[in-house]
Amino acid sequence: MGNRTYRPRFTEWDLDNLEKVTTLSKQQYLRLYHQYQNNQAWGGQNMDEKTFFQKCNEMLPGEQTKRESDRAFYTFDYNKSGKLSFEEFVSAIVVLNKGSTSFDRIAYVIDQFNPNKNDNVVEESYGTLVFDRLNQYYEINDVDPVSSWSELANTCASNPNHISRDEFLTYIAGHPIYITHIRYHK
Repeated sequence: MGNRTYRPRFTEWDLDNLEKVTTLSKQQYLRLYHQYQNNQAWGGQNMDEKTFFQKCNEMLPGEQTKRESDRAFYTFDYNKSGKLSFEEFVSAIVVLNKGSTSFDRIAYVIDQFNPNKNDNVVEESYGTLVFDRLNQYYEINDVDPVSSWSELANTCASNPNHISRDEFLTYIAGHPIYITHIRYHK
């Protein structure tokens, strides 16, 4: 649900909307970011799995299982280093948080990492990456990201390399496999 090439810094994120889709305040995120910048939060610039689980329990007590936390950690560890950057950590916290529907939380993360969010479009490379990350997080093995993009592009786009953000999210919301995993109502 994030892109390896476009990695906006946390300070570029829509913090007002972040507060709306989670149970945490903008001040809590900014305080944690300050700790992170000063190496106070987890003893370095990247978080290992053990520290991630501890921070999840501090920030979201009782909201997630160890299995859910593990899935989030490995889904957002984009470079497979075994450590999360602050942005990867916050992405995982957003997805694990129960403050809004899972669809709203996923849409928020998609928007933060979309290299074309200002143009309100999703390019093929980012779209297939999002499908891949959804598959990884929800442990879906029978949805091919490239085939999903092709199906979407054939049904709604004049340019198969660029799909509007709304068409992209509508496709996810109506997909017969994803709909079984993603909640659209609180």
